Amino acid sequence: MRRDRYRWLKKNFISPSTDFSRQDVTNGVQSLCGPLEYFHKFVTEDMIKAVADNTNQYSVQKKGSSIHTNTKEIEQMIGMYLKMGLVQMPGIRMYWEADTRYSPISDVMSRNRVQSLLASLHFVNNLTMAEKEQNADKLWKLRPWLHAFREKCLKVVPKEHNSVDEMMIPFRGKFSSIKQYMRGQPNPWGFKYKLPLKSCRWYLYIFWHTIILAVINAWLLYKRDCNALHIPKQQVLNRRLFEAQLASSLLLIGTGVSVPKRGRPSSSPVSLRGSTLTSHNRLFTDEGSPAAKMPKKSNAHPPKEVRKDMIGHFPIKADRVRCINCAKGYTNMLCKKCNVRLCFSEQNNCFWDYHN
Repeated sequence: MRRDRYRWLKKNFISPSTDFSRQDVTNGVQSLCGPLEYFHKFVTEDMIKAVADNTNQYSVQKKGSSIHTNTKEIEQMIGMYLKMGLVQMPGIRMYWEADTRYSPISDVMSRNRVQSLLASLHFVNNLTMAEKEQNADKLWKLRPWLHAFREKCLKVVPKEHNSVDEMMIPFRGKFSSIKQYMRGQPNPWGFKYKLPLKSCRWYLYIFWHTIILAVINAWLLYKRDCNALHIPKQQVLNRRLFEAQLASSLLLIGTGVSVPKRGRPSSSPVSLRGSTLTSHNRLFTDEGSPAAKMPKKSNAHPPKEVRKDMIGHFPIKADRVRCINCAKGYTNMLCKKCNVRLCFSEQNNCFWDYHN
């Protein structure tokens, strides 16, 4: 094994230039963007489209037929991944099982479809990479994605004072050349970027790691703009709420209301199937016991991008409550996609005003 040799010399230390250009980090921001727009500063639609194209191409090479995925479906898979991080379960199958079904995930895509996408998820055409190039770059399976992601990160104007540290990507695979253990760390087992890798699906861990980095960076940009606009601290979204709105936007924008499948209904007496946005906030009681007192309903608005996408906003009849838009009249009209009550009459059409 070849080892690099170094020769140390005694000489005066010359510090590097640390002059700060003092660029305007906010770029004269006038208004806040939605969580999805901040996320797209790091993960663009072109990057996701390239993933969808390479995934279709790899499925043809592997199975002889295309998996027929598209940009929207890859976005939904990313949104499901973020939702699973917010509402964690011991096993991924539990999100689709009858007793533990979680509608914001299970109603978007079937379990078999998710597993098929993960099995074919690819970022480069394997046939275009020569063996010499594969041996020279151990990250060749993810190199186009990493290159595009790095370019987007470099476009962000940095602050003057920054802290730099290393981070482990959690992984406990059996790799003799990269397995590391760092005592005292939250994730002691893992591998670092730019290490020799040998595995079939190791790159998926790095891919999901970049998604989390994009979410965190998007939230930091959002907080920077909030400070520039002097928005009160009480109105600034924390990271959990920011990620929840981002996940809802990725799942719902450009999609219609899910239609129940044909066939025999589930034999389970418990059903968690409900509205896409707020079904996990509802109360469930046994049939024989009296219903608990309902808490005060929160006026939770869907993300602005979902509200104004003009797709799948169907009015349905529901309980008569106060309108969320005008807050004066009562209505029994519910938007199925946004899960909010809106006036829908000749005198007052809040349904139109709210979505436009």
